[in-house]
Order: sequence, then structure tokens, then C-alpha cells
Amino acid sequence: MSELGELLELLYGARRSFRTARGVVRRTYSWRLTLEAMQRENARRGRRGGGGSMVMLTSGEGGEEPPDEREDRVRFWFEPPARLREEQDAPEGSAHTTVLDGDLWWTYTPTFGAMSNVGVSDDEAVNMRAGGGEPFRPLLDPSGLLGVLEVEQIDVEAERLIVRARPRDDLEDFHRHVQLHTVSAADELELVVDRERGVVLRLTAFFDGQELSVSELEEIVFDEDFPDGTFVFVPPASEEIRSPETAGHRTYSLEEAAELAGFAVFAIPELPEGPWRLHVHFHPARERTSMPGNVVLFYHRQDGRGTLMVSHRKVGEGGFGWPGIHPDAPVLEELERDGVQYTVFRADPEQGSGSAVTLERDGTAIQLQSQELDADTLLDLAASLRPVEK
Repeated sequence: MSELGELLELLYGARRSFRTARGVVRRTYSWRLTLEAMQRENARRGRRGGGGSMVMLTSGEGGEEPPDEREDRVRFWFEPPARLREEQDAPEGSAHTTVLDGDLWWTYTPTFGAMSNVGVSDDEAVNMRAGGGEPFRPLLDPSGLLGVLEVEQIDVEAERLIVRARPRDDLEDFHRHVQLHTVSAADELELVVDRERGVVLRLTAFFDGQELSVSELEEIVFDEDFPDGTFVFVPPASEEIRSPETAGHRTYSLEEAAELAGFAVFAIPELPEGPWRLHVHFHPARERTSMPGNVVLFYHRQDGRGTLMVSHRKVGEGGFGWPGIHPDAPVLEELERDGVQYTVFRADPEQGSGSAVTLERDGTAIQLQSQELDADTLLDLAASLRPVEK
């Protein structure tokens, strides 16, 4: 069998080569290169007419730049297809635990507490997912890579295959993203594939010849019998397990959101040409995380050619991010129209960023964002905002 034939057979069959898996996956990545890669990916998608993703530029606490090199370690227990446990210890409240047991799930973070879909009705559960396994599933089941990579070189090193490949550029962006979501902006990949099981022991992503990220199975043990309770979640002492609905995650009507918000909510009376759909999200204030309440109106063109997001929160309860991704962005413009002060960020095709406009009305801070509509159109829409009757 040729090296390519062996590789294809290994990647396809990896998910069937073990009964259980336990280990530690370690991921390191460059924050600076990630921003640059996302910038290029957004610009590429914009040139192809597929639109770009709205990426928020944020800074570290106190305005300090976050460290460039990041590292995550996740411990996992996996019994395919639908049982897993993952635990990540991390600073600054970003630690998490996720447990899946068939259709049931539990999540816990020190910041947001514990949540589960236990006791939720079947109709509600359909739209409630916890995720889980994202750091290690693509390594243990790399079959999804078969259709999105162009293999360029395969070297045999004892019990491993060393594979150099590039993401295919002739695929729809959605398909690329689903299979390469953690490295979708990379321009070259190196895979270290175990020749016995077909799992990927290490996946390195490169950007312009520099190491963008590395995901590696630092520890891995197959075919163990896990002890009872592995896929049972026990919350920390005094921690109450809440349902997702208790956390306020659902779609609301405009009138419901305006009634619950505690501040004025505004809608656009007349949208640019073409049919649009509206989804309204309301997130109540959370004392535990000092997170202010907010209302977001998501306007979508029915033909998929455009989106518009209108975010609301009470004045003085935090600002908004900006759709720039370059470390030196954004460059903001201040202007006044009819006595209202606007802050404007104009789209930069080279950065692959969209436009945004921020204003304050009747005690509410409002931001309009769009990847497709230009800043002047957003200014006109901002001036046309009308309060929603409660």
C-alpha cells in the first residue's frame, strides 16, 4: 500500500480503533499570529463574497496587552460515541468541567456556575447544547480532515506518519470552518499520525511559515474500563445546578425584551432594500459575573447576503467591542448629527473588518454593527431608531 493509501485508511478508521480513551491534550498558540491569520481569512472571505466574521478586538485587564503565547491543558475521558468528561484548570475563572452522558449534559465554571439540561423538556432540550470534546475529538477522529486537506508530503518514521498538508481553497467556507474550526486561518498543517490507531498525536498549524498553534496528545491511554461515576457530575459544595432557561438564553419578542430590559430598547423602522428577518436576544444582568443586562437585535437578510446587529445596554454599564482585529485598530471617528454624538468605525477591506456605529439615547448605549453595510448606511439607520413600546 502507498503512503497516501495508508494515511487515508488510518484517518478514516481511527474512530473505530479504540473503545475508550483517556488522556491530556495540550494546545499552545500565538495570540498575535491568530489575530493576523483571522484578519487575512476575513479579507479572503470578503473577496469571495461570503462575508467575514465579526471579530471583537479586546484588550487585557487595565488595557494591558495579553501575553502572546497561550497554553491550555485539558484532561479527558472519552467513551464514544456520546460519553465524555473534560476538565481544564486555568487562571482567571476560565477553568471548566463538561460532562456528557448520552443526551444529558452538565457544565461548570467558577464564573458562571453549574448548568445542566437534566429535567428540561424534550422540546426545549433540542435547542440546548453544551458542546464538549472540541480540544481532543478532531485528534481522535480525524476522518473529517480527509475532504478538506491537500496532502503534499508523507514521511514514514517508525510507528508514525509525518504529513504536510494545506487546507483546500476550493471549498465553501462553511465546510472548511466545520472541519478546521480551530485552525481555519492556517495556510499549512503538519500532522503526526499514529500508524497503529490512526489518531493524530500532534497537529501543528502554520501561518506564513511561523508556528500558529500546536494541539498535542500529551498523555493517551486506550481501552480502559472507567470507574463508576466518571460520567456523573457532582457540583462543588453549595453550588446549585441551574437549567439553561434559568440563565436566560432564549429568543424573545421585541416587546418582551423591552419589558424585561430595564432600559429603553430601539428598533429600526425601515431596513435597506430586501426582505429581512429579526431575532431578539435578551440577557439579564448577572450579579455573580457582574455582567450587565443587554438586548441584541439580529437582523438577517433572507437571501443570506447581509446581517445587522443592534446591541443595547444601560449607559454606564460597560462599553462595546469593535469589529477590528488588527492590534493597532480601531481608528474611531467622532461626529455629531442633530444633537446626537456618534462614534464610528469604518470598514477596512485590508483588515477584513466590518463597520460599527455607537451612540447614546435616553439612557441606553447602542451599537450597530455590520460586515456588509457601510458606516454611512449605519449612521442613517442609527438616526432612524425608534423606541419599542413596552
